[in-house]
Amino acid sequence: MSARVVVVDSCPTRRREAADRLAGLGCDVVSAPSGYNAIHALSSRNADLIIVNWSLEDMMLHEFAEHVKHIDDDCVLMVSFDRAQPVRPRGLDDPYIDGWIPYDGSEQLWRSTIERASRTRRALMT
Repeated sequence: MSARVVVVDSCPTRRREAADRLAGLGCDVVSAPSGYNAIHALSSRNADLIIVNWSLEDMMLHEFAEHVKHIDDDCVLMVSFDRAQPVRPRGLDDPYIDGWIPYDGSEQLWRSTIERASRTRRALMT
């Protein structure tokens, strides 16, 4: 079974690149350009993993994370960011956020994140 992943990023290029990368790793990917679009998609589809850019344009990261965990507490919510950015993203210590992943991280890092999400979902289903 492939991992079901939702990618949330307002930048079309980053969103497409992340979705293509995840699809290449065998994931079933849905992309959303905003937090509200992602929440709408999650209301009709469970996800094993959600990768959201740390700077949503339409809502605060905490607000998005809280909505997501109320819809599906079992999914793994990872925040993506660019390691070259000069400021550390705020909100990474939010209790609703499971971790972070550099947008420009290695394929192995992305693969291990997918495996973690899949293991979490399977463990909760047994």
